[in-house]
Amino acid sequence: ADEAVRHGYLQSIGREPDADELKETTAFLAEQIKLYEADKKPNAKELALADFCQVLFGLNEFVYVE
Repeated sequence: ADEAVRHGYLQSIGREPDADELKETTAFLAEQIKLYEADKKPNAKELALADFCQVLFGLNEFVYVE
């Protein structure tokens, strides 16, 4: 999960996540996977990663260029 988070940050906003972002994001992914698995979704990991991408697209750093 750490590698997917780093890759997502690099591709979307051009930087690595800081330690807190990495911790919070991996916890978010784990929780999303758990929820999708509880709903018997066969592709829980992919759905959680799609949710993560949606979060990245909502970041101010993605929307506004400095």
